[in-house]
Amino acid sequence: MFEFLKKKEEKANEETKISEFDIICPKCMLTMEKKLHGDIILDVCNSCGGTWFDKNEIEKLFLIMKNEEEDKTNPPKKVLAQSKKK
Repeated sequence: MFEFLKKKEEKANEETKISEFDIICPKCMLTMEKKLHGDIILDVCNSCGGTWFDKNEIEKLFLIMKNEEEDKTNPPKKVLAQSKKK
C-alpha cells in the first residue's frame, strides 16, 4: 500500500513540477498552498481544506487565537473610560 502512495506522489510531483519545499496533501495528493496566519506559515489544501502544521505551529496558532479572543473581550482601558462617559 505504501508503494502505491509513493508512486501516486511521484506522479503528482512530476505533473505539477513542485519544489522540494512544497507539501503534498496526503488526501488529495495536490500541492498545498502556503498561507500566513500571524507569524505562522500554514500549508492548506485548496481542494479538501486540509491543513498541515509543522512542529509547534498548532500551539502557536492556539496562542494567537487566544490572544485575539482576549483582545476582543478586554478592550483597552482608555476605550472603556471613553465609552462610559457617553
